[in-house]
Amino acid sequence: MENLKRWSDTVDDVTAAKPWITEVEKKDLLEKIADMQKWLGEKIKEQAALKLSDPAVLLGKDVEAKFKPV
Repeated sequence: MENLKRWSDTVDDVTAAKPWITEVEKKDLLEKIADMQKWLGEKIKEQAALKLSDPAVLLGKDVEAKFKPV
């Protein structure tokens, strides 16, 4: 979650340094980061509510698949 926040915070600096990145691309990236933050937050809450013996709801492969578009 901290890395996603850091990414979101640095988008303005990166896009200012790279003027070929359009506002549409910047907005799309920020939306994807926000979606990822929301999804990850929900999954963390779901996982925290489970017993240790319950199957995990937050798997590495799911996180990786969710990060690919970002």
